[in-house]
Amino acid sequence: MKKFLWMWLVGGLGALLVAGDLLAATAIKVPARIEVSTAHVTLGDIFIGVDQRIADKIVVQAPPKGHEVIIPITWIVRVASTYDINWSPSPNRTTMITIYHLTQNQQQVRLRDDLTRMIKRSLAQNNDDEPVQTVPRETGDVSEEHRLQIPVLVRATRPGEIITRDDLQWRTLPKHVRAPRSIQSMDEIIGKTPVRWLSAGRALQSHQFKNPPVVERGEVVTVIIRHKSLRITTSGRALESGAIGEVIDVINASSKKTIQAEVIGRGQAQVTLPSSLLAQNDIY
Repeated sequence: MKKFLWMWLVGGLGALLVAGDLLAATAIKVPARIEVSTAHVTLGDIFIGVDQRIADKIVVQAPPKGHEVIIPITWIVRVASTYDINWSPSPNRTTMITIYHLTQNQQQVRLRDDLTRMIKRSLAQNNDDEPVQTVPRETGDVSEEHRLQIPVLVRATRPGEIITRDDLQWRTLPKHVRAPRSIQSMDEIIGKTPVRWLSAGRALQSHQFKNPPVVERGEVVTVIIRHKSLRITTSGRALESGAIGEVIDVINASSKKTIQAEVIGRGQAQVTLPSSLLAQNDIY
């Protein structure tokens, strides 16, 4: 009886150790980029290592082929909670997840790559020294050599906010997904402000930004009137905001006349006059 009990305890302990190893080996992970080949996104696509009994459960419709959608990590958390999946994001986890629908060409390349890896593993197990010829990659592949990085906003940004380096992060994506005029350098937008509200994580284009105003509407500005070597300085009130290089309406503080002046700096605008207009004393 004692011998049987001892064997039972040892067997039970062994089973627990094996189960622990299996759980550790099947820890559920959520990739930052989810790539699907069907019209729907399943739990198995989102949660790597999820129970196979629910892996084929459809969660949401996939974007069109060759397109991607960006979803917040909070949505993934809600899905995990709904299906009682033991997963939660780490503290340093990115706040956005990308779901990309592979094109037909990309799916074929993936299948070929998978087949090549299977052949290599099989030959390695059989100790076969004959080299395996890999399948050449085709256009549309998403391997590292065909990816590029673009700057994206880390949070939603409104007009008037000045873009800094902390507001941007790099995002990697296939070249063919890039918008034709997407910005590829952070320097192109640092120091500028959005023309309209912009969401986080999306490709950015230059027309979505402008230089921030250095003259605000209603602000008292210094107006410099130039003609050849002559320079006259007066003051006025800006009737509209303007960035450097923009022409705004300014009302002369003394004459109450409205003139158009080019913004040249913070609180400064300039007017360059021909001799005929200067002689008419029509400015100051």
